[in-house]
Amino acid sequence: MHHLRIRGLLIVLPICLIGIVIYLQNLKNQNIAQLELLNRDFASAKSGIDALLDSNPNSPIAHYLLARYELASDKPERAIKEIDTASNLGYSSSALNVLRGLVLARGGKYDEAEQLLLPALATLQKPPPEVAEGLALIYLSRFDLKKASQMIEFWKSLAPLDD
Repeated sequence: MHHLRIRGLLIVLPICLIGIVIYLQNLKNQNIAQLELLNRDFASAKSGIDALLDSNPNSPIAHYLLARYELASDKPERAIKEIDTASNLGYSSSALNVLRGLVLARGGKYDEAEQLLLPALATLQKPPPEVAEGLALIYLSRFDLKKASQMIEFWKSLAPLDD
Protein backbone atom coordinates (compact mmCIF):
# COMPACT_ATOMS: atom_id res chain seq x y z
CA MET A 1 0.00 0.00 0.00
CA HIS A 2 2.83 2.36 0.91
CA HIS A 3 4.46 1.72 -2.49
CA LEU A 4 1.28 2.76 -4.30
CA ARG A 5 1.31 6.12 -2.50
CA ILE A 6 4.92 6.70 -3.47
CA ARG A 7 4.16 5.77 -7.09
CA GLY A 8 1.20 8.12 -7.06
CA LEU A 9 3.37 10.92 -5.72
CA LEU A 10 6.01 10.22 -8.34
CA ILE A 11 3.36 10.64 -11.02
CA VAL A 12 1.62 13.67 -9.53
CA LEU A 13 4.72 15.60 -8.46
CA PRO A 14 6.17 16.13 -11.98
CA ILE A 15 2.75 17.20 -13.24
CA CYS A 16 2.53 19.76 -10.44
CA LEU A 17 6.04 21.00 -11.21
CA ILE A 18 5.16 21.42 -14.88
CA GLY A 19 2.09 23.41 -13.86
CA ILE A 20 4.19 25.65 -11.63
CA VAL A 21 6.75 26.23 -14.40
CA ILE A 22 3.98 27.14 -16.87
CA TYR A 23 2.39 29.49 -14.32
CA LEU A 24 5.71 31.23 -13.65
CA GLN A 25 6.42 31.56 -17.37
CA ASN A 26 2.99 33.14 -17.92
CA LEU A 27 3.58 35.51 -15.02
CA LYS A 28 6.94 36.49 -16.50
CA ASN A 29 5.37 37.11 -19.94
CA GLN A 30 2.58 39.14 -18.33
CA ASN A 31 5.04 41.31 -16.40
CA ILE A 32 7.26 41.80 -19.44
CA ALA A 33 4.27 42.80 -21.58
CA GLN A 34 3.05 45.30 -18.97
CA LEU A 35 6.51 46.81 -18.56
CA GLU A 36 7.11 47.03 -22.29
CA LEU A 37 3.75 48.74 -22.81
CA LEU A 38 4.72 51.30 -20.18
CA ASN A 39 8.10 51.77 -21.86
CA ARG A 40 6.40 52.03 -25.25
CA ASP A 41 8.38 49.12 -26.63
CA PHE A 42 5.39 47.78 -28.50
CA ALA A 43 7.19 45.04 -30.43
CA SER A 44 8.45 43.44 -27.20
CA ALA A 45 5.08 43.95 -25.54
CA LYS A 46 3.31 42.25 -28.43
CA SER A 47 5.60 39.24 -28.28
CA GLY A 48 4.91 38.87 -24.53
CA ILE A 49 1.17 39.19 -25.13
CA ASP A 50 1.32 36.65 -27.94
CA ALA A 51 3.16 34.23 -25.65
CA LEU A 52 0.45 34.66 -23.02
CA LEU A 53 -2.29 34.05 -25.56
CA ASP A 54 -0.46 31.02 -26.98
CA SER A 55 -0.34 29.43 -23.54
CA ASN A 56 -3.89 30.46 -22.59
CA PRO A 57 -6.19 31.94 -25.26
CA ASN A 58 -8.81 32.61 -22.57
CA SER A 59 -6.55 34.69 -20.33
CA PRO A 60 -8.43 37.86 -19.35
CA ILE A 61 -5.17 39.71 -18.58
CA ALA A 62 -3.74 38.80 -21.99
CA HIS A 63 -6.80 40.24 -23.74
CA TYR A 64 -6.65 43.36 -21.55
CA LEU A 65 -2.98 43.84 -22.44
CA LEU A 66 -3.77 43.24 -26.10
CA ALA A 67 -6.49 45.92 -25.89
CA ARG A 68 -3.89 48.34 -24.47
CA TYR A 69 -1.50 47.39 -27.27
CA GLU A 70 -4.16 47.90 -29.94
CA LEU A 71 -5.09 51.28 -28.49
CA ALA A 72 -1.42 52.34 -28.42
CA SER A 73 -1.14 51.13 -32.03
CA ASP A 74 -4.08 53.39 -32.97
CA LYS A 75 -6.39 50.48 -33.79
CA PRO A 76 -9.55 51.41 -31.86
CA GLU A 77 -11.81 48.75 -33.41
CA ARG A 78 -9.40 46.00 -32.40
CA ALA A 79 -9.02 47.57 -28.96
CA ILE A 80 -12.80 47.50 -28.43
CA LYS A 81 -12.93 43.86 -29.56
CA GLU A 82 -10.25 42.93 -27.01
CA ILE A 83 -11.92 45.01 -24.28
CA ASP A 84 -15.14 43.07 -24.90
CA THR A 85 -13.27 39.75 -24.86
CA ALA A 86 -11.47 40.60 -21.61
CA SER A 87 -14.80 41.65 -20.10
CA ASN A 88 -16.49 38.41 -21.16
CA LEU A 89 -13.60 36.50 -19.56
CA GLY A 90 -14.10 38.34 -16.25
CA TYR A 91 -11.45 41.08 -16.26
CA SER A 92 -11.96 44.10 -13.98
CA SER A 93 -14.65 46.38 -15.37
CA SER A 94 -13.05 49.53 -13.91
CA ALA A 95 -9.80 48.97 -15.84
CA LEU A 96 -11.73 48.13 -18.99
CA ASN A 97 -13.91 51.23 -18.60
CA VAL A 98 -10.77 53.38 -18.62
CA LEU A 99 -9.64 51.79 -21.88
CA ARG A 100 -13.11 52.04 -23.40
CA GLY A 101 -13.27 55.71 -22.32
CA LEU A 102 -9.96 56.41 -24.03
CA VAL A 103 -11.11 54.79 -27.26
CA LEU A 104 -14.29 56.86 -27.14
CA ALA A 105 -12.41 60.09 -26.35
CA ARG A 106 -9.98 59.55 -29.20
CA GLY A 107 -12.94 58.81 -31.45
CA GLY A 108 -14.68 62.08 -30.58
CA LYS A 109 -17.42 60.56 -28.42
CA TYR A 110 -16.64 62.91 -25.57
CA ASP A 111 -19.80 62.66 -23.47
CA GLU A 112 -19.68 58.85 -23.37
CA ALA A 113 -15.95 58.91 -22.67
CA GLU A 114 -16.32 61.38 -19.82
CA GLN A 115 -18.93 59.15 -18.14
CA LEU A 116 -16.37 56.32 -18.10
CA LEU A 117 -13.27 58.33 -17.18
CA LEU A 118 -14.60 60.57 -14.39
CA PRO A 119 -15.38 57.67 -12.01
CA ALA A 120 -11.81 56.40 -12.42
CA LEU A 121 -10.50 59.85 -11.56
CA ALA A 122 -12.73 60.05 -8.49
CA THR A 123 -12.31 56.53 -7.12
CA LEU A 124 -8.71 55.58 -7.78
CA GLN A 125 -6.07 56.94 -5.43
CA LYS A 126 -3.58 57.15 -8.31
CA PRO A 127 -5.45 56.83 -11.60
CA PRO A 128 -3.59 55.74 -14.72
CA PRO A 129 -2.15 58.73 -16.62
CA GLU A 130 -4.44 57.84 -19.52
CA VAL A 131 -7.43 58.98 -17.48
CA ALA A 132 -6.02 62.51 -17.24
CA GLU A 133 -5.03 62.36 -20.92
CA GLY A 134 -8.55 61.39 -21.99
CA LEU A 135 -10.18 64.04 -19.81
CA ALA A 136 -7.75 66.69 -21.09
CA LEU A 137 -8.74 65.78 -24.64
CA ILE A 138 -12.43 66.01 -23.74
CA TYR A 139 -12.06 69.42 -22.07
CA LEU A 140 -9.94 70.76 -24.94
CA SER A 141 -12.64 69.70 -27.38
CA ARG A 142 -15.12 71.80 -25.41
CA PHE A 143 -12.68 74.74 -25.14
CA ASP A 144 -12.84 74.43 -21.36
CA LEU A 145 -9.24 75.53 -21.06
CA LYS A 146 -9.21 75.76 -17.27
CA LYS A 147 -10.23 72.12 -16.79
CA ALA A 148 -8.05 71.05 -19.72
CA SER A 149 -4.95 72.69 -18.26
CA GLN A 150 -5.68 71.15 -14.84
CA MET A 151 -5.90 67.71 -16.43
CA ILE A 152 -2.73 68.29 -18.47
CA GLU A 153 -0.85 69.28 -15.30
CA PHE A 154 -2.26 66.27 -13.49
CA TRP A 155 -1.30 64.04 -16.42
CA LYS A 156 2.25 65.43 -16.33
CA SER A 157 2.46 64.71 -12.59
CA LEU A 158 1.36 61.11 -13.15
CA ALA A 159 3.59 60.49 -16.18
CA PRO A 160 6.40 63.03 -16.40
CA LEU A 161 8.06 61.14 -19.25
CA ASP A 162 4.99 61.18 -21.54
CA ASP A 163 5.59 63.28 -24.59
